[in-house]
Order: sequence, then structure tokens, then C-alpha cells
Amino acid sequence: MSSYDIQESDARSAAQASRRTFYRWREIGKAPKGFHLPNGELRIYRSDLDAWLASLRRAA
Repeated sequence: MSSYDIQESDARSAAQASRRTFYRWREIGKAPKGFHLPNGELRIYRSDLDAWLASLRRAA
């Protein structure tokens, strides 16, 4: 894993969301986009996660 992408579980933890909630957000386009590695793991770019979390804070 590079320092530029993080695991889906770390993104969920940062968002304080359950796995189901995070995946639902992804399904409806309310979570940062990610990409799958060849082994099937979902990764999210750190910059996308940070921007998404900042937008949630502004909306609150």
C-alpha cells in the first residue's frame, strides 16, 4: 500500500461508519470513489477521503 491510498476499512473508520453504511454511501454516490486492486481489495485515495470528510464537516 502506498501512502497515497488507504484501505476501505481505514476510510470507514475515519468516517465512523459501519461497513454496510459505507457501501450504501458508495452505491448512491455519497462516498469517495475508490478502486480495486487485483486481489479484490478496495482502496481509496487519501486526498479524496480528506476532501470528502471536509465536505461532511462543512455540511454539518
